[in-house]
Amino acid sequence: AGVRFAIAPGPGTVDAQQARLALQLAGSAVANGLPWEDAFAAVTRGPADIFGVGNELGRLQRGYLADVVVWDGDPLEVMSAPTAVFIEGRQAPLTSRQTELRDRYSPVLHPPAPH
Repeated sequence: AGVRFAIAPGPGTVDAQQARLALQLAGSAVANGLPWEDAFAAVTRGPADIFGVGNELGRLQRGYLADVVVWDGDPLEVMSAPTAVFIEGRQAPLTSRQTELRDRYSPVLHPPAPH
């Protein structure tokens, strides 16, 4: 029907750490019948258009500003993870305190030594 919309976390979840929740919500919308292309647009160009910056953001297109995330699978699937992130043209590190602790203590990554 030509209605513009965006998918975003609800009130109280506006910080950047909750941004991934929008992708999970979009994935749920696909599971409930929304076409994948429409769900992906609702977390990319849809918000840019709604906020009036669709002429410079929200698309991978020549002349547009872009922060890009490369995924190891479907970005709308919960089990997919970023493999690279580019912000303002520069690759951003994927490490954090949480990933360092995971890598340090994960029994899968560091199985116990045999006795």
